[in-house]
Amino acid sequence: MSGPYCGKRVKVVGTGKAELNGTEGVAVSFESSSNRYHVHFPGNKVLALKPVNLEPLGPADTDAGSSGSSPFGSVPGFGGNIPQMQEAQRQAQVLLQHFQTILPPGVGLQQALGVMAVFVLF
Repeated sequence: MSGPYCGKRVKVVGTGKAELNGTEGVAVSFESSSNRYHVHFPGNKVLALKPVNLEPLGPADTDAGSSGSSPFGSVPGFGGNIPQMQEAQRQAQVLLQHFQTILPPGVGLQQALGVMAVFVLF
């Protein structure tokens, strides 16, 4: 469930989609069954990308306004310097860590949340 890029800012490189190459986001989880990182981009866009298509940029909490507890603080568009946003991000990170510890091996966070959403909707 974890990989060396998790919680780090990454840049997309070498994909077949020119518009995607060069964009930056935060690797929030790793799904070993598909060998892909789930990368969160500004605007709440999440993509599953191969490690070979990611270039690490450093810790995601290096923004001067960040409290250090948020993996999104230094990504443009996430408002890491707003105290309410910092607290919401901290709480989200705690929930993410909790979910990652209780999921069975081979089950990714997105899979689990998708199943939960189906149960809520139906």
